[in-house]
Amino acid sequence: MNGFTIPSLKVTMIWLFGIMVICFAIGGVLIILESDNHEKNLEKQERIHIPSSGIEKAQVNLEIDSGTVNLTSGPGPDLIQGQVIVNGVLPSPRLSHTITNRTGNIVIERSKNFMQDIIGGEENWDIELQNKTPTSLLVSLGTGELNITSGKMNLSELGIENGAGSLSLDLHEWEGKRLQVKIVNGVGEMTLLFPEKSDISVFLERGIGNSIVSGFTANNQGYSHESVSPGNSEIIVHISQGLGDLTLKTVP
Repeated sequence: MNGFTIPSLKVTMIWLFGIMVICFAIGGVLIILESDNHEKNLEKQERIHIPSSGIEKAQVNLEIDSGTVNLTSGPGPDLIQGQVIVNGVLPSPRLSHTITNRTGNIVIERSKNFMQDIIGGEENWDIELQNKTPTSLLVSLGTGELNITSGKMNLSELGIENGAGSLSLDLHEWEGKRLQVKIVNGVGEMTLLFPEKSDISVFLERGIGNSIVSGFTANNQGYSHESVSPGNSEIIVHISQGLGDLTLKTVP
């Protein structure tokens, strides 16, 4: 008599394993599709706004763990304005703003967050500094892309610390009298543009990488550029670079 035959334990385990593999595969596909559908919904835009009222000079410290950072200048009434696009489940950047003896002390901080390591996603910063107020600027970026275009920003001092990633610094429109620049770059290429009308001294310490230099004369300490313009301004640059290519140019 034909009847229902109970499969062996071995056959049952094989079937269960096969079903489990299929379920995991389907679940993985659904997670990827769901992640793609909601990725933009998870993003949030944070506004950055620091008024210039009561400030005659400023010290600005920008500390970011990772992302793409674009710094520019403009004639706006605010000392700092801009935005950062971050993943919506992550905490907002921290801002501190104090005024002492008419000096504005501003810290914009985005420290490393373990949730960012899990979730991923790149943050995008767009920040504009007022070009009227004398400003000492320090930018620290762990990993990512850093682009600084000074325009006519009234920079008195500039410090850059970049762990890993590309750095683009364009100072060719700077119109001050004297500027100290210090750059520490671990791994990544650098492109540095300076005004042809300024006297420039570059003190350079490098590891491994190619160099493209235009408008400078090599010396024992690095490079120099002498302007023929009357009443020259002066830029003194200290560079420490570990690994990466360097492009160094003067621009009319």
